Amino acid sequence: MADLSQISMDATDRVSLDKRALEMEQAQLLFDRARSSAISVFALVVMFSFIMAFVIGPYKAGVWFVIASAMIAVTIAQPRLFTPPGITSANTQTYLMVHTAISGITGAVWGVGAAWMADPDVLISVYSGVVMVLTITLGGISPQSAFRRSYVALATMTMLPFAAWIL
Repeated sequence: MADLSQISMDATDRVSLDKRALEMEQAQLLFDRARSSAISVFALVVMFSFIMAFVIGPYKAGVWFVIASAMIAVTIAQPRLFTPPGITSANTQTYLMVHTAISGITGAVWGVGAAWMADPDVLISVYSGVVMVLTITLGGISPQSAFRRSYVALATMTMLPFAAWIL
């Protein structure tokens, strides 16, 4: 007759191994998507910087452009810090943790930036801020879909500052 404690321990080990393998695959997907995602976000940063330069003036738009571009550089640099050897079982947790932090900071740059550039007396600036927040939040779904925690950090840190400003 099989020992129930051994069967339970084997199941726990399998779940633990499955979770580690899943996290490693998630990290690898994020790692692989980092560059293409950063290029897409940079195109959005350029577009919104031009729009906001015409709507609220070049100073605020230029400052936001520099800060948002710096975050894109961080996003591109992060995977390079892990190569070689790339994503391994030893660095998966660190990679995911750093990626989540970068996603949250990126979200804050967009959310705070949209609130900072929006002027309640210039309705088009408020509308542009709403579009900025929605664009990065909705646009982040696909590249961040591999790891929900990173997307939640991005979406939360994008929406909360702008929502607080609106309220």
